[in-house]
Amino acid sequence: MAMRLTGLWRGGFQLSIGSALFFAATACNGNTITASHNGRQTFDPPFDVPGINTAGNARAPQQACSPTPPAIVKLDVNTRYKAGGAHDVVSAEAEARYKEAMAPIIAYMVDVTLSANRYIKSNGRNIGAADCARSALATWAQANALSQVDGTAGRFKQSTLLAGLALTFLQIRNAPTAASGQADNHKIEGWLLGLAQDLRRYRDSAPLGGTARNNQLYWAGLAIGATGAATGDADSFDFGMNALEDGVKSITADGYLPEELKRGRQALHYHVYSLQPLMLLAELAQRNGRPAYDQNDRALHRLVRTVLAGAKDPSLFGNKVGTVQVPVINDKKPGLPPALWGWLAVYSARFGVPDGWQDLLANSPRLSSAETGGDEITLYMPRKVHYQR
Repeated sequence: MAMRLTGLWRGGFQLSIGSALFFAATACNGNTITASHNGRQTFDPPFDVPGINTAGNARAPQQACSPTPPAIVKLDVNTRYKAGGAHDVVSAEAEARYKEAMAPIIAYMVDVTLSANRYIKSNGRNIGAADCARSALATWAQANALSQVDGTAGRFKQSTLLAGLALTFLQIRNAPTAASGQADNHKIEGWLLGLAQDLRRYRDSAPLGGTARNNQLYWAGLAIGATGAATGDADSFDFGMNALEDGVKSITADGYLPEELKRGRQALHYHVYSLQPLMLLAELAQRNGRPAYDQNDRALHRLVRTVLAGAKDPSLFGNKVGTVQVPVINDKKPGLPPALWGWLAVYSARFGVPDGWQDLLANSPRLSSAETGGDEITLYMPRKVHYQR
């Protein structure tokens, strides 16, 4: 049954009365979300993390950490697209400037997520990897990195980067550490929450319609919601849940996102791209007792089916929007583009690999993006599911 968006306004968009009551009941009944002694709440990550006692068993050898690059405080990036129309044509000159500006940030993000992923892969034995990730995060936290942002493109990248940082911190937050590590944790939490609150103020001022309601909202929701989970801030967590509800409600009966259909030849691409934050928000919701996959008459499943069909037959989207689509898979290469398809590992881990996608997924040893916390196969997908054919 579709949910009606009537009632409260929170975080710049409307929250249904039903959801508000459900959220309040969940916070009070002791299921998953619990109040802590310092007024914060405790939220589960969207993935499994090693148990507190696991890490004490047969620790892996300590490894030296990579040097942490200087923090980038001002996020000065431009859009990659040519102005006008559907913003669906990449400008080679603008893309070169974008890549140059982002290169040191992405290098840092890749390094810190790799360290966190190594800790997860070791099932808590590689404490050194967790320490490396924590140290790198604390260094940028000390400098208040990524806190100076101008323009829509900059705010969007702040969203995706904050999402990756929060999801990375969730992997190592509870790893055993000394008192100095606990102090680093508090420093990191303050930094992430400050970025999230700043981003939320920007989102609250965004106009309704257009970019306020498309994938940029979902990424902001993941960034702020994951930060809420990482820091125990219920208001930030709820913002993420509201963004998820807003996105799920917008999915049509035939499985499309109307705002992403406006992207011309990139409409299929942006449907795939939107599933990254939506799927991770859905997992974050499920892990914390807030059912997501049944909302709006199982709308996320409709979106997944439509996107998978369009990926193999782009003419489905081409006919819908009236223009040939940019491909989202490469028939000449095995596996899937790793930065775009991590959500499929998340979905497959919960519901099984969709028919016809077993080989593509099995030939994708990593589905990794620094903006989603690293390798989503490592984080979400059991090997026995990944390689099942």
